[in-house]
Amino acid sequence: MTVYADIATDLTDHVGLIEIRKPPHNFFDVSLINQIADALAAFDANPACRAVVLAAQGKAFCAGADFANRPDTGTVSETEGVVVKHLYKEAVRIFRSKKPIIAAVHGPAIGGALAGTFSAPYAAYHFGQIQLYYVVANMAAVPITAFLVMPAGLLALMLMPLHLEYLALIPMGWGVSAIIWIGRSVSAWPDATLGVPHLAPWGLAVFSLPGAGHR
Repeated sequence: MTVYADIATDLTDHVGLIEIRKPPHNFFDVSLINQIADALAAFDANPACRAVVLAAQGKAFCAGADFANRPDTGTVSETEGVVVKHLYKEAVRIFRSKKPIIAAVHGPAIGGALAGTFSAPYAAYHFGQIQLYYVVANMAAVPITAFLVMPAGLLALMLMPLHLEYLALIPMGWGVSAIIWIGRSVSAWPDATLGVPHLAPWGLAVFSLPGAGHR
């Protein structure tokens, strides 16, 4: 097995294991996504591997992006002999994995990248394409949801007995409109989507099975 900096891999009884080892929070960056993609490619090339489990050490499965030490994710560049790869293109390599992947999630699993990663198979199954800039869209839409749409919805529920729910539903509608605008704008960017083969029904069913807890 190849030795990686931030993950460990194993193959037992035809099941491959990729374990993220950046405890306690397992923040992700381009390097981590690249390592996971490399490990999945190696399992794809190994006929003894029939499925892959993605697990993690520490308190959180993944607590989001490593903003403190992140490189530029929008370009491929080379600094002091170290190649910095495009985050989204590295993530696409994960989506192209041919083996079923089951996530053994424990603790928090936070971040637009994880949301996009785990929803991508459903987009591939239904639409034959995946969105490459979901991280950008989520970074703009999630705060609007958390600080405007959801609180306004709760307030509207509380105001219903007084027939004053419109006072909260109007700003809630503004937030929903903003989220729709963000989605349409980001999806219209050049190369925003990538066409992929439709996922087989059995593959989607396997992906949807809950993973066992992992510590």
